[in-house]
Amino acid sequence: MKETILLVDGDTVAFRAAAVCEKRSVDVTHIPSGKVKTFKTRTEFKTRLTEKNGNLDSLKDYSFTDVQTPESVANALQVAKSIMTKIFTSIEPDDMIVYIGGKDNFREKLPLPSKYKGNRGDMLRPILLDEVKGYITRKYKAKSPVGIEADDAINIRGYEELAKGNSVIIASPDKDTFQSEGLKMFDYTKEKPFIFDIPEIGSLTVKGTECKGAGLKFFAYQLLCGDTTDNYKPTEICKVRFGATGAFKLINPLQTQPEILEAVVQKYREWYPDIVTYTSWDGKEITTNWEGILDLYFQASYMKRYKDDPSNWKLFFKERGWNESNE
Repeated sequence: MKETILLVDGDTVAFRAAAVCEKRSVDVTHIPSGKVKTFKTRTEFKTRLTEKNGNLDSLKDYSFTDVQTPESVANALQVAKSIMTKIFTSIEPDDMIVYIGGKDNFREKLPLPSKYKGNRGDMLRPILLDEVKGYITRKYKAKSPVGIEADDAINIRGYEELAKGNSVIIASPDKDTFQSEGLKMFDYTKEKPFIFDIPEIGSLTVKGTECKGAGLKFFAYQLLCGDTTDNYKPTEICKVRFGATGAFKLINPLQTQPEILEAVVQKYREWYPDIVTYTSWDGKEITTNWEGILDLYFQASYMKRYKDDPSNWKLFFKERGWNESNE
């Protein structure tokens, strides 16, 4: 009998619950005088400064201190519980499995020129985040993977359930989920959330510096443009300018999996026609070619699909009809 399996990204639930129960402001100190004023955000202060002086030339005379004022832990836990209840009642699954956290993420060890998620050191974490994560883990018996991210674990379980003939719905607003064809996604953060079937080929839309989409086309976009949130960009080493508009024009008109994947391969060959040497984030000197670069960024962007998945780009490409002889 076919069942509906709900897989919940507990990390996003915890972050939203902790963040909504916290007020933030910034204390701005005028260094020469020592005077301190409080603003809602840095942007508010910079806007005021521009309105006053016509520019930001005097910004160097100010220092900033972030202030976080959390509500009670009980409030944050109640918000988390409300979100989880909303997700469950919206789907009414036969089974719900929650994933949260994880340690020893293999991507953080990849020899990228900039460390995977290395840009998050200065980001403010909600003060109650750990308490909310602990609550979700205890109350919903959340699973915490080792060596991979919660997103990978969700993906792996999703394809296992799909192979059993079950219907799989992933409750998450994480855009990485959009690459996982055959699964379903429920973005509970939307005003009017709905269940979205992730297509095989999919499509792209572009707005400004960002592409949105689903299916293989969206994954191809990630392979070409990277992810600023996770701090990786495939053209960082070669210094070529290539963004959302270029990726959209290249990928969106294509209609078959082999065409899409061949377009990705040709771009990497164009960007890295010769042997290249670069320094990784941890100081190692790496010498490789276009295939090694593609392998590196494939591992950074690809969500694992089965246990012991090697994240091998050639295997993935060939399974979808790409012909290596086209090289």
